[in-house]
Amino acid sequence: MSPKTAPLTAEQVRAEILAPVIAEQALIMEGERAARAAMEAAQAKRDEEMAAWRVTAAECHRLFHPEPPPPAPLEMQQHVGVLHRAVTARTKCEEWQNRLLAEHRGHIETAYRQALPELTDRTRKTPLGDADTVLDEWNGWLRLVKESRQAEERAGGRRLIHDAPTGRMRATITAADLLDAVKGADLLEPFPRAVEWIDGGPRNAFHQPLTNVPDGPDGLTRAQAAQRPGGVRGWL
Repeated sequence: MSPKTAPLTAEQVRAEILAPVIAEQALIMEGERAARAAMEAAQAKRDEEMAAWRVTAAECHRLFHPEPPPPAPLEMQQHVGVLHRAVTARTKCEEWQNRLLAEHRGHIETAYRQALPELTDRTRKTPLGDADTVLDEWNGWLRLVKESRQAEERAGGRRLIHDAPTGRMRATITAADLLDAVKGADLLEPFPRAVEWIDGGPRNAFHQPLTNVPDGPDGLTRAQAAQRPGGVRGWL
């Protein structure tokens, strides 16, 4: 019998799905780093040249000699162009990442379900004082699953729906939440929608509560309303 394969972590699943995006982002960062380094080196060289020129120019002034021309201005257009392209490329990478996360939501949710029993069992055996040893794993899954669900909600340029499920997910998982997890609660499940309390009192045509009503806290009594034109009905 082959040994049981350990479930993947959220970081491993993320790295697997976003491998091409991560590689492209690394390429962009290296291009930016090289461009900024070249700009800093060019600026430092010109600063040295300008300092030397000022000394020479001051001596020429003292001796009433013509001063030499100053160093040529810096040419940074090619490096600035790299930085501008990096901004555009980073935006495309973000769109690419969201697309991959949306497309692989099912795979991500499956990997989470496969990792859940072992993670829950390990959490149950972990003393509350050492909860930090498993909290990072829980929050790693929370971030990954939440990002994939959000990406699917935005897929195809769709606007986020009002009160979207991901908006009702936890922002983070705390040590106190782990007590619910070991009891079987799904910490990645969105909280239920808030239900507006309806008191059942009289309302106007716009479904707004009426306050100046018979027997109301600041209205007429029914006996007083009955003496008015239209009687009680005229006040409801």
